[in-house]
Amino acid sequence: MSATPLQNIKKTIHYIWVSSVLVSLGYMLLYPSAFSVEEVSAFLQEFDHWVWLVYILITFLRGILLFPSTPFVLAGAILFPEQLILVGIISILGILFSATLLFYFAEIIGFGDYLSQKYPHKIEKARIALNQPKGKWLVAAWAWFPFVPTDIICYVAGLVQMRYSIMITGIFLGESILISLYLYLGKDILSFL
Repeated sequence: MSATPLQNIKKTIHYIWVSSVLVSLGYMLLYPSAFSVEEVSAFLQEFDHWVWLVYILITFLRGILLFPSTPFVLAGAILFPEQLILVGIISILGILFSATLLFYFAEIIGFGDYLSQKYPHKIEKARIALNQPKGKWLVAAWAWFPFVPTDIICYVAGLVQMRYSIMITGIFLGESILISLYLYLGKDILSFL
């Protein structure tokens, strides 16, 4: 039985995305200093008059390749110290945009089918946990914790068919707190890095 055109498109998107993520993760492992706050800030400064536009685009698209948001939030704080509220709003909107893409991406590429067949018990456990009333708080806690990628919980939420409104509320709650802390304590955080 041959694949339908839609299945072929899904497969192609899947392979392109997985390849892109693997390349970006490999680059991050080989050149971790390239994603330091200072390097990100220096890279953005090269765009002179276009720095805000480039900052917004990167903030919105970085989640597709699973790049962490922290260096970009802190770089925004360095570049625009007089406009921290605007940096915070752009950061939150970028994270919500990425969260939405990854939530729906789980269904589009069909990667969930593979994971559901390979790990049915783990997927069912995640489905039960995230679809309970406390699911929003689990997502918020995951998003708030700075050492785990928020993008993963968005993908898993889409995979287990969590209600989008609950997932995005949890992301907003957790990330708003985290980004506020980053912006308020930015210089203190940078001194630890």
